[in-house]
Amino acid sequence: MSAFNDKNCIMKHLFLILLSVLLSSSHIYAQETETKMSFPAEVMLSLNRTTPSYGEQGRFGFGIGAYSVLFSQKRCNLILGLEYNKNNLFVEYINTNGKWGGGNYNTTYSINNIGIPVCFRVNMGKKVIFFIEAGAFFDFAIWGKGDGTYKLVRYNLDSTITRIEKPFNDKVSYKAPNVGIQGGVGLRIPVQKHEILIKGDYKWGIRKLIDSYSTYIHNSYWRFSAGFRANF
Repeated sequence: MSAFNDKNCIMKHLFLILLSVLLSSSHIYAQETETKMSFPAEVMLSLNRTTPSYGEQGRFGFGIGAYSVLFSQKRCNLILGLEYNKNNLFVEYINTNGKWGGGNYNTTYSINNIGIPVCFRVNMGKKVIFFIEAGAFFDFAIWGKGDGTYKLVRYNLDSTITRIEKPFNDKVSYKAPNVGIQGGVGLRIPVQKHEILIKGDYKWGIRKLIDSYSTYIHNSYWRFSAGFRANF
């Protein structure tokens, strides 16, 4: 639990730093005016890596997202998006029935999310633009499964022991929505009137998607993304 609390503390401080950068620059952005109408759209592909919180091990996944950029002529933008992320987690043991020794072992959980991020972005630079983002997200688990082994050790009244062990690959229901905060940094590289995007960010999921006796499963993950920005 101490490791989990340390990670929470680190992520809170990182988010507060990103947020303070945004707020400290807001008086500059308020003075800017748009010189022309612009409606940029962004599409990005990502490589995802879940991070352990309590009883989990990280695994790789992937994602795709489409985003609309509001106030694009200002240094501070509002980013609204729609994402699909497929993440995987490995759990050595999770107690599923409250009985001692009974539960799922060596299980890989997959989580398929439709997400809605809402972020503020601060842009710096003239040609190649560096940016910082911070905001919140809402993930809705549309489908998931668990692939592992169920084991149970039962002590009978006649002093015999019954051992049950069977593999499973079943559908899993996760609590929804998963809410959290996110932050990241990236680059916008011009290609004629359009741009190539490169970004790294972290999504910190706050809600417990599975709360099973003494084991909790969260969905927090790093993403490395690359994509394209069309400036219309």
